[in-house]
Amino acid sequence: MHTKFQISNGQTATISPVLSFNHYLADIELLELTLDRPAGLTFTLNESGFLMYLSVQDNACQLYYHPKGSNLKNLCSGKQQLLFIHFKPEWLLYKCSLFVKLQAFIALIHQRHQQPVFLPSYAIACSLLNSFKKIRAMDSEAVRDKIIYSFINDCVDKYYRKHTEQNTTGNYHQDKATEIAAFVNENYATELVESVPSLATRFMVSERHLARLAKMAFGIPLHAQVIKIRMSSGLNHLINTDKPIHEIAELVGYRESYYFSKAFKKCFGVSPKYLSKM
Repeated sequence: MHTKFQISNGQTATISPVLSFNHYLADIELLELTLDRPAGLTFTLNESGFLMYLSVQDNACQLYYHPKGSNLKNLCSGKQQLLFIHFKPEWLLYKCSLFVKLQAFIALIHQRHQQPVFLPSYAIACSLLNSFKKIRAMDSEAVRDKIIYSFINDCVDKYYRKHTEQNTTGNYHQDKATEIAAFVNENYATELVESVPSLATRFMVSERHLARLAKMAFGIPLHAQVIKIRMSSGLNHLINTDKPIHEIAELVGYRESYYFSKAFKKCFGVSPKYLSKM
């Protein structure tokens, strides 16, 4: 799977993985960079698929489905070590068919789902990336292939164990969080996601509990997630279409292009007008 990475930090620059492996189970790409201030990392996929994202700084490991197109990761300042595992769909479909709680998730690839779907993030990235160091140090291609095989399986197995450790209450909360995520992903460009009281009523929870469930679903506050999806969608339109900025603003949920442009520049470091001229 071909992935294009782009970072915005006062300027826009394309970055390349410092290490990558093409394996018959998955493609693995490691990014290492140091940021002097927060920035957005946009990665663009040329086909739909399942990914695992690991961040050493946050010790976060997350599994999700992403359709063809662009996605945005917000990064803090400091040293970043990020690992992207792009699973080969046929293998992951087989692997997850053995895991009851992931069967509904992997069915998304058959449905040609058009929005990203995120499973929870778990604090296992550092331990997994310690195992990854063995691959980096291996000179023998035959031995390295076996270690990569073991590493990829271990990533999915450890993630699933964490995923199934939740108790009954945790499962209920996760189901609610998944419902909220699906609703936000589908309605991000409408006013339905802008009213916290209305959303709390819709999902029959308190506003405070809604905030906790949204954080569980996205890893960031609800409002920040809505902006993140809108910015990612706006970036995709700017890169892949000839639509004018005011039309793109409306498509992603802004009634006035001024507010879209302001949010876009804050997120990516450049204005939509700058990209539209490229």
